[in-house]
This record gives sequence, C-alpha cells and structure tokens, in this order.
Amino acid sequence: MRTFGFLLRVVMPVAIGALACVSAGQGAFNNWTAEAMAARSKMIFRGVVVQVTQSPKLMLTIHVDEVIKGSPGKTFTLEPRENSERFRRYQLWRRSQAEFLWFVYVPETPSYEPWDSIRLGPSDPEDTHAKFRDESITTGTFGMDFRPFKSPWDLLERVRSFVALWPGIEEVSTVSIPKSLGSLIGRGFDSQRLILPINKELEANVIALLKTPESVLPVLHEKYDGLWIRYDCIRLLSSFKSDGNIELLKPYLSEPSGTREYSTPFTPNQTYYWLRLAAYEVLTHWGVQVPKPNLDGP
Repeated sequence: MRTFGFLLRVVMPVAIGALACVSAGQGAFNNWTAEAMAARSKMIFRGVVVQVTQSPKLMLTIHVDEVIKGSPGKTFTLEPRENSERFRRYQLWRRSQAEFLWFVYVPETPSYEPWDSIRLGPSDPEDTHAKFRDESITTGTFGMDFRPFKSPWDLLERVRSFVALWPGIEEVSTVSIPKSLGSLIGRGFDSQRLILPINKELEANVIALLKTPESVLPVLHEKYDGLWIRYDCIRLLSSFKSDGNIELLKPYLSEPSGTREYSTPFTPNQTYYWLRLAAYEVLTHWGVQVPKPNLDGP
C-alpha cells in the first residue's frame, strides 16, 4: 500500500536537485527519456572517440561531427570516472570508431557522470558491455510519449526536433512506470520511474494518458496499473494550471476507483481513493476552492 505521506511528498513536480533523493528513498530506478536528457543538456553533439589517455587523469577526446545544442567546438574532451574496466571500454570505442550521441549536462543534474552517450553505430566485438547496450538501446530508451524508440536513428531525429522546439534548459519531473510496461522493452522490472521534461508537449501527452491510459499504454496487466498511471498524470498536471485542466481534475474528487486494502482482525476492509487525494492536492495548490473529498471508506 502507498501511504498518504508518500503521496503528499511527491504529488507536486519534483525539483531537479531532489530526483536522486526520491529515487534512493523509495528504492526506485529512474529511466531518463531522450527528451529529458536533451532538456538537461547544455551541449549535445554527434561524434567519435579519437583519443583516450589515462595519465594523469582518464580523458576522452571526441571528434565532433554534428552539433545539435551548445558550442562544443571541433573536438571536445570529457573526464570520466576512472577505473580500469572503463579505460579498456573507451579504448575499444576509439578502436571501433563507433559513433555516439553525446549529452553534456548542466550542473545539478542527478547523473552518475556529468555527461551521457547513446551508441549510434556498431560496437567492437570485444566490448561486452556494448553487446548488452546494442541489444537494449532500441527498446530500452523511452520517449516522452511513453514508448521506446525503434532505432537509435529514430532517437537521434527526435533529439534534433526536440532541441529545435525547446533549445533551452528545461526542468524535469517523474512518472511511475507500471511493471507490465517491461514487456515493451523486453524485460520486467519493479519500482521504476520515467524522467520527463516539463513543457507543453508533456501536458498534451499527460492529458491523453489521463483520459485513456490504455490508448497510450496498451500493456496494463496489473490490477492497479491504470490507477497509478492516472495518479502520476494528475501529479504532473500541477505544472500546467489552466481553466481546462481545472475542469478536467474536478470530477476526480468523486472518483470511485481506489485500492482495496485487506482487513486485519482489528481493522475493517478499507478502500483508499488515491486519485481523489491527488486531484484535491493539485487543485488546492492552484488556489481552487473545492471541498475536501472522502479519501477512504469501507
């Protein structure tokens, strides 16, 4: 069961600096959409590794073939976290001349490295880490439409078009991924969240998902998948106050669906109306005067 305290803590969009804390605190794993990676990047470019040095620090020099965002120059140098396995992997990247899409993040972005990369071309046969990545990249990286990309080239085109529309630095928030969504990326998982940029395109996607979750996410096998998806969509709408969204959320104050919690010898069965609470929190956050709904009952 999700406690009311947890819902109240995350019902508003999560500040970018707190994303890692939310992830760690709830045992969740955050999946960055390609658009969120672009939104948090000060530079994005396509290029190959041309030099790897290890002394005095591990450094990668990348030849830039295409600039999508920012001004990386003709070559760009990255300083990865140092370990022997990474040094070997980067050497294989240089040897294979594999092309990557590179994202250099702004400060305060909760990432293992201050940069990220997505492979666009074939990998070196000796790169065992890339063997997994090559198999997963086309299905393991999601877009903000909640669907995985079919190929890295589709992803590249999407990043180009996203930056053309949204060239600045965007804030991001998260939405729960139902366990059954794992079938779309070829594996199952628990307690994962999708990171999304907060902009008008997200608003349109969220409204569509809120109205008909099954039309956007056809794979909803678990009993409460649709409920939790709608719960997170209501939370995400808190960034988009409008008369239309106010009217969209008001009916959820009397939403009949909830989670049924089984009784113990000392407590009766209870139904918890999470969508009512989420809608109430967002509406009051917007300053809309509405009566507090009944949040639980037999």
